[in-house]
Amino acid sequence: MAPSDYFLFRNLKSYLRGVHYPDDEVVKEDVKEWLEGQTEDFYYFLVELTVCEKNVANALNSVVIILKNKVQFIVKLQNFLNAPRKFVLFGAQ
Repeated sequence: MAPSDYFLFRNLKSYLRGVHYPDDEVVKEDVKEWLEGQTEDFYYFLVELTVCEKNVANALNSVVIILKNKVQFIVKLQNFLNAPRKFVLFGAQ
């Protein structure tokens, strides 16, 4: 669960705590009204959390790509170093 999900659902959970609904439609309507009643700051904070999460995810993806490239380089280097070689001495007959 992402931090923005936790922020949203924690607040919604607090709002719904102890309330019993007769059916799903009433729940949906109440949640919709709750969402519409939130302040601009509430949504601004959610957007900021989401942007932060995306930046962290992008950074982690970059690290994974770098590590994969390093592993590929190491494997190629090991293959090169382990390959049989034919040495030719210059001037030798």
